Amino acid sequence: MKIKNILFVCTGNTCRSPMAETIFRDLLEKSGLKGIRVASRGVGALDGYPASEGTLQALKAAGLDAQAHRARPLTADDAERADVILVMEESHWAAIAGSFPFAVKKTFLLKPYSGGADTDIADPIGGSPEDYEKCRIEIQTCLAGLLVKLKG
Repeated sequence: MKIKNILFVCTGNTCRSPMAETIFRDLLEKSGLKGIRVASRGVGALDGYPASEGTLQALKAAGLDAQAHRARPLTADDAERADVILVMEESHWAAIAGSFPFAVKKTFLLKPYSGGADTDIADPIGGSPEDYEKCRIEIQTCLAGLLVKLKG
């Protein structure tokens, strides 16, 4: 199956998944890979919240901007439309399995799906700028692997 619709999911859709969405859009654009839609949602998101300040600063340090991002909760329609749902931690997978069992077969932890270790990506919420930067680098490394996988 050709992947055309990727959905990144975290808890509140203010830190990790918006980082992933913003970084991956940039990677896709720079790679010239066309026809892939990227979005992000949260299993516990409060609709309309902006990306966290730490997220905005970590992305800005990498030359990226997510000022326009607004959090959105994961819906059944989102899960249905996605070809693949990439989550940041096991609890997100469990939340999707509980709410949208039809989506389990296309839901994966980001790290192992992109060729990394079978571990979670820690939530930087409320952490230091270094925590956000570490998270951004971890996500960016995963997404570079994902891009290679999609091109292959």
